[in-house]
Amino acid sequence: MDEKKIKLAIMTASAKTLEYMKKNPKVSQEEVFQHVMKIEKAKGEAKIGAMASVSKTHEYKEKNPGASDKEIMQRIMNESEEIIGNIVLE
Repeated sequence: MDEKKIKLAIMTASAKTLEYMKKNPKVSQEEVFQHVMKIEKAKGEAKIGAMASVSKTHEYKEKNPGASDKEIMQRIMNESEEIIGNIVLE
């Protein structure tokens, strides 16, 4: 398992999620997920990390609409080890 690739996929997916949500404020999690995963090139465990990141990013932005993208990205980065740990357990 390459943790650097997984972290990169997590952060890239989070950034793409926030970007898409900015353009489409009322978008559903399913739609964001489909959009991001269509353009995300990660494979294997990195793709699993990206999928988790999309879900968490959407959830955090929905619950904290006033939070900046930087704050959301920092939260995802802080949780990246936990996301990776969950991938290993699966």
